[in-house]
This record gives sequence, C-alpha cells and structure tokens, in this order.
Amino acid sequence: MKSQAIQEKYQAADLRPVKWLALVILLAISWQTKAAADSTASKGLVQLQSSGNCGASMLTLNGINQEITRQINWKKDDQIAAVTDIPAPIITVAGGSEGSEARNFRFPLGLFVDQAGAVYVADQYNHRVQKWLPGAKEGITVAGGHNQGSFSNQLDYPYGIVVDKAGNIYVADANNHRVQKWAPGAAEGVTVAGGNGRGAAANQLSFPYGLAIDGEGNLYIADNYNHRIQKWAPGAVNGTTVAGGNGAGDQLNQLKYPNGVAVDAAGNIYVADAMNDRVQYWKKGAVQGQIIAGGKGRGNREDQLYFPSAIWLDENNGLYISDNTNHRIQYWASGATAGITVAGGKGQGTDMSSLRYPYAICLDTKGRLYITDQYNHRVQRYVHNDRIASFSYQAEAAGIYTAELVNVDGSVKGSSSARVDAAANAGNIIGTEAFCVSGKVMFSNETAGGKWVSENPAIASVNELGLVNAYAAGSTMIRYQVKDENGCEAVVSFRVAVNEQPRPVTITGSRQPQEFTELAFSAEVNGGQWSSSDTTVISIGNNGNARALNAGAARIVYEIKGQPGCGLTATADISVMPAMPSVKDTVIVLDPGTGNGGAVQGPVFSLAKGGKWQYYISSGDSLKKVIGVILPRTAGIYTYWVSQIKNGVEGPKAPVKITVKSNPPFTLLVGGNPSVSSFLLKVQTSSVLPVSLRIVDIYGRVVEARNGVQANSNIQVGQQLTSGTYFAEVIQGNERQVVQLIKARA
Repeated sequence: MKSQAIQEKYQAADLRPVKWLALVILLAISWQTKAAADSTASKGLVQLQSSGNCGASMLTLNGINQEITRQINWKKDDQIAAVTDIPAPIITVAGGSEGSEARNFRFPLGLFVDQAGAVYVADQYNHRVQKWLPGAKEGITVAGGHNQGSFSNQLDYPYGIVVDKAGNIYVADANNHRVQKWAPGAAEGVTVAGGNGRGAAANQLSFPYGLAIDGEGNLYIADNYNHRIQKWAPGAVNGTTVAGGNGAGDQLNQLKYPNGVAVDAAGNIYVADAMNDRVQYWKKGAVQGQIIAGGKGRGNREDQLYFPSAIWLDENNGLYISDNTNHRIQYWASGATAGITVAGGKGQGTDMSSLRYPYAICLDTKGRLYITDQYNHRVQRYVHNDRIASFSYQAEAAGIYTAELVNVDGSVKGSSSARVDAAANAGNIIGTEAFCVSGKVMFSNETAGGKWVSENPAIASVNELGLVNAYAAGSTMIRYQVKDENGCEAVVSFRVAVNEQPRPVTITGSRQPQEFTELAFSAEVNGGQWSSSDTTVISIGNNGNARALNAGAARIVYEIKGQPGCGLTATADISVMPAMPSVKDTVIVLDPGTGNGGAVQGPVFSLAKGGKWQYYISSGDSLKKVIGVILPRTAGIYTYWVSQIKNGVEGPKAPVKITVKSNPPFTLLVGGNPSVSSFLLKVQTSSVLPVSLRIVDIYGRVVEARNGVQANSNIQVGQQLTSGTYFAEVIQGNERQVVQLIKARA
C-alpha cells in the first residue's frame, strides 16, 4: 500500500497485559584500592566495601543476576557522576533480510507471540502472515501469501494481528478495509469487521491498523483514516465507536491517524495517537481521553514521542511504546511524566542494538520483549536472562560514592556508599619537549614541595630548581615527585629529546625568474622541506622544483626540522618578472588626406589580465602613443619597445618594428565619423579579392568582425557600439589599413 499519510504504514500488533520479569540481584561489591577502611550503611541487597584513600580507585560490582536491572547509577556526593547501562542480550528471532522467501520479510508490521512462544508477523509487502516457531530458521505462511488482492485467501498490506486462545488469527487487512479471521490451518479468511468498502459508516473501515482483543472476544480496531477506535462484538455486522470519531484533531475527544490500541481487563482503552505524538487513555464509556504519554510536541526528549505506532500494556498499567521515528522503545510507568528507553534510542541503525522505524511490540509469558524492526526486516527479542556479570567504575576524585541498581521502571533496588580520599597532587610539568645538546631549559610545576629527578642524567640532568642541562643526544624522562601529609605519593613525568645541532644551510637558484617558467632550487643539506610564502606567485615541490606563476614577490623557505626542537630555516626572496610580451612587426599605410596612419595595436592582444604596458618609442616626433595605440604620422621604419608591468614588477622589453607606407593599395572611405549611430565603410580598389574587417576598442579587444566582404561594397558597422574610440582594421590580401572611429553619445 502506498503511503496515504505521514508514516501511515507503521501499525501496532495486539497488546495484552504481560508482566515484565521480576528483579533478582545477587551482588558482591569490592572496592579495589589501598588505604584505611571506611564505609557507610547500605540499603537493600547491595553492600559496598571500601579500603583506601590515595587517589583513583576502581569500584567493582560482581555477581549481578541480570533479569531486569536496567542500569547502575554511580553517584559522587549524591550527584550522578556516571551511568552504566546493563543491556539485555538481543537476538534476531525472525527474518533479518529483505525478500519474499520463507526466511525473509519485507517491512514487517504487526506482531504477536502466543503461549507456546510462536511468533506471528504481518509481512506487509509480501501480503501474508508468517508464523515462526521457537528456534525456526524460516516462517510458515498462515494467512495470505497468494499475492496482493481482495479474495478471501488474499491480503492487501496486512498491518495489525492478534491471536486468540483458540489459535484464531485476526488480521487488519488495511487496503481491503476489513479484518479477517483465519482459523488454525484454514486456507482462507472470513471477514469479521468491515469489508463493505472504504467508508465511515458503522459497518465500514478506512485503513484498519492496530488490533486488540478482550477476554470476551471483542475486537478493538484502530480505524486509522476515520480517526477512531471501533469495537466489534463477535458476530456483529456493525462496530461501535469507543474512542475518537470526531474528525482528525488534537482535542481530548479527537484522534489523528491512530495506529495502535490496547485494552485492559476493565475495558479501558489505550490508543497510540500517532500523528498527535501521544498515547491517550479512554476510560470505559468516556467521551474524551486523557494524555498519559507524550503530547508535548514532536521530539526525542524523554517526555516526548515521535509517531508512536504501537503500545503494550503490562499488569501494572505500565506502557511499552514503539516510538517509531525516534527508533526506540519507551517504557512509561503508570502515572509517569517521562519515559525510559528500553531498546534502541541510538538513532536508526542496522547493528543488533539499533532499530530502524520499529513498528509493533509484544511481551511473551517470560517477559521477553519482541519488536518488529521494520526497515531492518527482522523481529528482535530482548532477553533479560540469568547471566552473571561484573561492572566497574573508576573513581577519580575524593568524595562519598554510591552505587545504585535501577530497575527498568526506574525504581532503585539496592544501593551502598563508600568514601574515597583525595590522591596526592603532582601537578603538571611545564617545559620543552625537545632541545639541542648544550642547551639549558628551566622546567616548572605549580605544585610546590616536590622533588625533580632525571631518568638518565648522562643525557640531561635536572637540579632541585628544575633547571635541565643537556649533555648528549638521546631521550630521557624528567619526573616530579610529591608526597603529601597523608603519606600518599604522586609522580608526573615529562619526556624530553636532546638533539644534535644541525649545520646552517643556504639556498641556490634564480632570484628573478620570468613568469610561466620552470626553475629549480637546492640546498647543500638534504632532508628539508620546501615551501612558498605566496603560491600564487611561485609554487615549489618538496624536491625543490618550482614554477613561476605570476609577477610579484614571494619568499622560498627551506626548513630542516631534523629532530624536534633543533631545526633550521633558510629563505630566499624571489621577484617573479612578467613574461616578455608576444608582439609582431606590422605595416601601416598613411591616410593621404590627414597624413596620419592607422593604429598599431600589436602587443595589446597579448596583455595578461591585471597587467599594463610600458612603451619605449624610438622617435617621439614621428609616433604618438595613445593608451598603447601607436599613430604614425610620416612614412618610414620605426622601432618601439614594450614591456609588461604586473603587481609592480616590470618585465623584459620586446622590440616591435613598424613600417609606414605612404601609398595605400586601396582607398578606405568612412562615412559618418564621428557618429552617434553607425559608420559606413567602403573599400575602393581595383582588386577583386574579398575584404575582411574587424573593430577593436582602445584596449585591443575585438568588438565586431566581418569576413569575405565584397570589394567596393558599402559596409555598415558600429550599430551596437557604446560611445568611445575604436579602430577599424581592413585587410585585402597582404594589404592592411586602420582607421580611427569615434562613437559619440546620442
């Protein structure tokens, strides 16, 4: 069945009162330490004996009979210092993997354990009910198992199940909106509730989930989508609403997608009100319920629940609650304001002590807890058996210590106390872990009155003030010993390494490389580590091979750590120069009308991001520099040099030869220059070769280009250009002309 509401597919099994195991604790407690004996009176069966007063002591409880002891509270001065959980042995009694074989489940839901210990499981996605005999390796299909369907021998997403004393199996056939009764050995079921289509009438159900049965054979059905609990007497054709039925809501007379139901001997009803994250108690004949668990908002605190899917009632009216989305089982004693985690509670998981969306719960006649671990496709059994165990606690500080044995319902079953005296305090040594031969280091300790001792004075000695003198390479232990007025001793140790002095080193290698070049650095002493202060300027590997990446300054560091505390460091300051510009010689033809040539843009096209140009021109009278654009005025051959400046560093100069011709091979006419809209260019020539054209801005960026233009035709350009200065370069064959264009503001 597809999910119809939030987490609707989690449903409880039949719940009936079964007593949890009684507590039997046989316990001998020994206090393992030294010093004078002192113990206080004990309560219950626990007796704690102590002898000792010098420092950390181990408290050990031997011979605990684990039947129901949930935890040991270790208290110091009446405050809980630690808690030792006593986990129940856990075994998988059915399933363990997803599948449709007899040994598998697919998201099991409902659960029931009969008097003989047989486990009945609603195998949801396999549309069947499986019976697992004690110790069996696979289950036997006792209801459904003939594919998903609505025939009498079929089920459609079975949820809750309950088995009466005669062995009849009652199944909440959720998607068929009915409850089926399967007699022992029957090949098909009989509808005993619902089965009249989905609806809210008295003879109808809408996704029945949880089931319970009382001593008179009355069925109690969690009618999930009708937000009510229906009671069906044996042979009845209609059900009677005994809880909820007032629409979905969180008022006391309402339920919201109830999943689980239980009934006590007096006919009082308990409801797992799933979407309200609470359990409600409806006294027999009441028109509204009382919240007895949860109901304090969705959460994982001890007083909260998150989608409770099933409940089981013990004879003391304590509740075991499947806290589905918190992946735990909570026990709420009668009248309690918070629950106690008795299974899971570690978040969802697949190990033996974890649960994943546990759905139904059941206790057998021996008080063992069974859980359908839905998303792990298994049934887990928590067993509190008679195994004898020991538990210990390390007492670290002085005080009165008490050991309490706590039952699963939170009651203390036994306790006893003992005194632990303070240990001597040796403080902490403050010193240097490593230094070199001939070094002197002053050690200290905040605790006064102690004695300094060196384990090996030939390597390093220490005087009464804590001054350590190093004589030879090696390792030794410096100790500080304290003895207090009670005769208790304490010692603290500090290991030091004395190292040989390494010899100085120098770095060799280029100090002014060009960017994008490979280079190598070396030092006369091996075993060091290379690094760069700025890896965006120059990077270096541990072998000394480096690469200059960007112009700028950085420091290469070579560090010889050697033995701890005795390393040396050498440095080299590196200035990475910008790369030489990539330029080419060019030819410019003078405009016979103005005497000015076209613009030379050459090196601008190779300018690196973030850099700028520095120009050195051969003749200031003949060439005019305009932001990196050269405008020749007379024919001739000129040379200028260009270099990059990046990050404040100027690189090598590159020469560029400019040949200026006075007789153009073709005439370039420009109409509308300056212009606020576009320019009209025309190439007048006797050649039939096609013409190519490109427009660049003053930074050399191409903003418009045309190729294969017919000679002597009009070329309209610049419609999309913003205001500013541009240059049009026209090429026909081997001839080239450049003209300046001015785009004015509209």
